[in-house]
Amino acid sequence: MQVQGAFACALAVFGAAAAAAFAGGTAAPAKRGAELYVVHCAMCHGADAMGGLGPRLRNASRKDPRSVERIIVKPTGAMPPLFPSSLNQEQVKDLAAFVATLDNKPH
Repeated sequence: MQVQGAFACALAVFGAAAAAAFAGGTAAPAKRGAELYVVHCAMCHGADAMGGLGPRLRNASRKDPRSVERIIVKPTGAMPPLFPSSLNQEQVKDLAAFVATLDNKPH
């Protein structure tokens, strides 16, 4: 039940955030990345990307998509490897595009 609640919360938070971002011209990769975030990342990084088991992704210093891609492909610490088992290269790029759109405002 807790997992379903976290999923619903993440979907609501990022659904609204994604809609606002895309209205401002953010590309489709970030929209697809928001959906991937909910499935693969929210459990550890938080539904609001403010951290949890994993570090916060808002206010992160490694926000450019290339850096995020490198972290997803070759994770360090306790982060599970998602590439190539769970995510393909296009999905890694989409997820990185989304993380790069996260703003510095607390949510």
